[in-house]
Amino acid sequence: MLTSRATTNQVYTESTPVGKQTYPLLDPALPVLVRPSSQIQVGWDPDSALILDFETSIPTEALANVLRKLDGHVDVDTVVERSQRIGLAPDVIRHLLGVLYERGIVTDARPHNESAAAPSICVIGRGPLTDAIAAAVPRLGAKAHRYTTPEHMRTQNHALDTGSDLTILADLALFPPRITDALIQRRIAHLVVRTRDNRGLVGPLVVPGVTSCLRCADHFRTDNDPEWPYLASQLTSSIPTATPTLVHATVGYALGQIELVLAARRAAGGIGPSSPPPETLGATVEISAPDYSITTRHWPRHPQCHCWNIVPPVTSVDDT
Repeated sequence: MLTSRATTNQVYTESTPVGKQTYPLLDPALPVLVRPSSQIQVGWDPDSALILDFETSIPTEALANVLRKLDGHVDVDTVVERSQRIGLAPDVIRHLLGVLYERGIVTDARPHNESAAAPSICVIGRGPLTDAIAAAVPRLGAKAHRYTTPEHMRTQNHALDTGSDLTILADLALFPPRITDALIQRRIAHLVVRTRDNRGLVGPLVVPGVTSCLRCADHFRTDNDPEWPYLASQLTSSIPTATPTLVHATVGYALGQIELVLAARRAAGGIGPSSPPPETLGATVEISAPDYSITTRHWPRHPQCHCWNIVPPVTSVDDT
């Protein structure tokens, strides 16, 4: 377990990453627990739980309640005022918030408040993966725009004009080249989520100008199998069948990748800590039934693909 001491002789400094107007949000997955030794524990995993040791006469339960109320709806000044009511010095609570922020236990909820617009995610597809992802996106703090007829040109035009931060291409075995090419030309990051032959496929996450694209993958497959274009034409817009278990496993992994993209967006805007790059960046993660083992297939850029000419966006998920 990790131990941190919050004492009255630890002073909040300008280097502590908690600004005056931040809205601290404690990770709702981590319970705040009171130990009989008058310590506070955040989380209950034996390897990662954080133990906070306060040198103060303030009741531990009162301190724990201050942390439990970090719901992202009030700013730091309000948190400090609440802490002062129970006798906790402002420097101590600011230092504590800095420690929690550095460890990723507390994040800045400004994206959910008035100081920043919520990110936008476009979900294109038709099937169980599309349904589940579109339903979950708002719970990740993003706006969802859903389109179920990617074969229609009108749908393609509307989807491309949403100005989304990320587009999800879900369920269809292969998407019409017009829409995937347009995503590249407009420099819109996109993630493919689908199933194939009892396997869940998440990725690649394509960042135009930074990673390989879906045409790169087609080029490599054609290099290995010259008849692949004939097969691809038969698969375009078809929807593979998968078991409910595989669907849920695939959706769960995909949502994790989406969360990493959103975290990278927040970090690029100076809100929240940096995060590791998604595993699907220029790669496909395959989830295989029945044991649900995971393998990763990396896709380099193909020398004959036109995506080499695309200028990368100013900020991308590869910058984390």
